[in-house]
Amino acid sequence: MVHPVYGSSTGGNLSVDAVGDRWYCFHKGSEGGGDVLKWTPVYEPGLIREDEPLRGEAFVQTVRYVAEVYGKKRVV
Repeated sequence: MVHPVYGSSTGGNLSVDAVGDRWYCFHKGSEGGGDVLKWTPVYEPGLIREDEPLRGEAFVQTVRYVAEVYGKKRVV
């Protein structure tokens, strides 16, 4: 897959495992990865970088963001 922010010259710098609900990116070598909870703060509000852990205030802001944006939608 192509990285949604950085693009790709090879078309393969983002790997997503839909079965395991995990992602991993390779846009700068071995940059980062995680699950859907980490994907949200990296790519939607931009609270953390791919190589940073999701904790503290970034975690709280992520939960608030998800509640605000997706709380009224029925996501199946």
